[in-house]
Amino acid sequence: MYPLPDGGGDGGDDSSGGADSTTAINNRVIILVLGYLHSKQDRTWPNRYFKTPHYKFHDDPYLTPLSKAQIRNYALAKESGKKAAMWIREEHRNLFQHKVADPEIKAFVPPPIYTEKSKVTEETLLYEISNGHVSNSILVYDLLKGEVTVPTKQALLELLCFHNHGESTNIELMETRWFQLGQKRIKNTWISRPEIDILFKFLKEQEPVVAAAAYNTMICGFAKYFNSLKEETLTIQDARDLSFFVTAMEMASKQFCERQAGEMVNELLLSGENYKFIGDSYKENLYYRAYLELILATEEFETFFKIYSKLVPHVTIPEPAMMKAILEAVQLYPAETATQYIPKLWSHMVMFGHLDREGLLENILHLMSVHCKPVSDSPLNAQYAEIAFTVWDHIQVQNTKRIQHVTVSNTIMGNIIVLLLRGDNFDKAIEVMSSLIESPHLIIGTITTDHVREIFELCLAQAHVPAIFSLLEYVTSNDLEGSGEMARKLQNTIPLTSAQKNILINLVGNDILELQLSDGN
Repeated sequence: MYPLPDGGGDGGDDSSGGADSTTAINNRVIILVLGYLHSKQDRTWPNRYFKTPHYKFHDDPYLTPLSKAQIRNYALAKESGKKAAMWIREEHRNLFQHKVADPEIKAFVPPPIYTEKSKVTEETLLYEISNGHVSNSILVYDLLKGEVTVPTKQALLELLCFHNHGESTNIELMETRWFQLGQKRIKNTWISRPEIDILFKFLKEQEPVVAAAAYNTMICGFAKYFNSLKEETLTIQDARDLSFFVTAMEMASKQFCERQAGEMVNELLLSGENYKFIGDSYKENLYYRAYLELILATEEFETFFKIYSKLVPHVTIPEPAMMKAILEAVQLYPAETATQYIPKLWSHMVMFGHLDREGLLENILHLMSVHCKPVSDSPLNAQYAEIAFTVWDHIQVQNTKRIQHVTVSNTIMGNIIVLLLRGDNFDKAIEVMSSLIESPHLIIGTITTDHVREIFELCLAQAHVPAIFSLLEYVTSNDLEGSGEMARKLQNTIPLTSAQKNILINLVGNDILELQLSDGN
């Protein structure tokens, strides 16, 4: 503890009660302020121990706050005492002119007040600059009438450029910033100070070394600074530091589309303890999304997929928009190249819960049914049929959970049926078509003509009459074209039983087929 000032008076004269009372109050105020200043000297932050209350609270079951509201009120009330002490130190600085500590503790001394009559030196200006006091630095510089050395002018220019139009943030009031709600973000706007213009104009006209230092204050020598960063241990000094890597990677990806720049940023992030600058999970997701977008846009898909496999899923999980971009990029490559990536991409869609994303389902099903269409005897047909049934089963499960049913595009439903038929899964294909007949609201529009034609040809090739009947029922119930042509082709290609002929007549009409209705049905 630091010694307190003498109480004043002799303490034995009752007639001096007023003075003693004032002195006692002054001493209490000094104790309050010294308590704040003493806490200010402790810069060591203990590690958080999760089995006890936060160290800023009393470790007492009757005094420890238990709700969020109590925690906030307690912490802010405690910090309001700090604010009161700071205010008293400023307003009643005459009470703190005593020198009781040896060596002198600067934090106990009230900040000086400068007037036009103050006697200041260049050392005074350097002291204010080193403490980040913008207004005092400008005032002292004006009192000196600019008669300081060039290095001091350079230091003042750096201070003004860094803080621009505001004072440095008070790092003592942590709780206020922690619990502050609805803080409005202020747009970064450069405020032109006449002092900055005057200093810069003077310094840039000096010898080359001085002029270069002045310009360096403005532009920071990007390349040299970056190389030095890799060898340094960086510390977080401002909340905006947590947005540096996200902003840098987004610029490398979207503004410059430069792979080398992105790799330089990524290498710096992974150096030393710099990963703490990623901020939080949201910023981490933005960073890796921009990084993957950059690799996808600038490299072959094989190179991209190696990096993708390294990062996903343990470092980052691609958003649906990123997955959509990947699926669209795969379609730009030949079928034999794209086919090898479908299983991994599909498993990730299932793993990350992307089966509710209609755009992703359209892309992956289009890859399997059109772009990477396997030959008829390929084992891939069975695998793709299994994927198609998984999509259909997911749609059915979602419809049982929701009051409002899931509606699916006609291309998705057409591709599901086609893939099931290619994999010889006719029973499931019939189940899907029957559901569409019974619940036409499940599909947006109707199955396309191309899909209807391919479904019919696949069923006809396998002589699967029940599947053809389900297709004809769907076509006729939705007033689609081609039912008569398909019925005649079925009649001319596959021998039908009497019962099957009766079903066919009931579906398309006897005037089209010119068959005799059998009495056996």
